[in-house]
Amino acid sequence: MSKAIDHLMKVHRPKQKIQNNRLRSVIVSIYLTKFVPCGDPANANGGRWLLTFGSPDMKLDDLWQETLLGMIGDCFSHDSDPQPLSRFITGCVVSIRVRGHKMGLWLSEAQNPNIVREIGRRWKSMMNLPSTIRIQFETHNESGSAQQKPIYEE
Repeated sequence: MSKAIDHLMKVHRPKQKIQNNRLRSVIVSIYLTKFVPCGDPANANGGRWLLTFGSPDMKLDDLWQETLLGMIGDCFSHDSDPQPLSRFITGCVVSIRVRGHKMGLWLSEAQNPNIVREIGRRWKSMMNLPSTIRIQFETHNESGSAQQKPIYEE
C-alpha cells in the first residue's frame, strides 16, 4: 500500500501536466488491473461514471487525487456490503481539453443498477461534490456514440 501511495505522489497532477508542457490537451489514466481499457473482455459489460467540468474553477487536481486515493485505499467498499464494490472499479481517466475537462471512473459492471448507482453515490460523496453537480453513467459499448444517453445520473 505504501509503495502505491509513493508512486501516486510521483504521478503528475493533470492540470500541472498541461501547464508544464503547454499542451492543448492531456489524457491521464490509471488502471487497477491489467487490461486494455475498452477492448478487454473483462470490461466489455462495464461502463463509466463521468464528471464533466463546466467550470475551470473546479479543483480538478484535488478531485483526481481524491479518486485515486479512494481506489487504492479501497474506500469504495464498506464492511456492510454483501460484496466489495471496489472489485468493480477498474480505473480512472481524466481528460483535459480546451473545450472542457472530464473525469471518468471506469467499472467492469454496468448490468446491476444497485452496484453501479451505489458506486456513483460513493464517488460523488468521496469528492464532496455539491448536489448541484451531477455525474452520469454510460456503458462502454455505447460510449462515444452520438446517440449515447446516460443510463443513470447522481
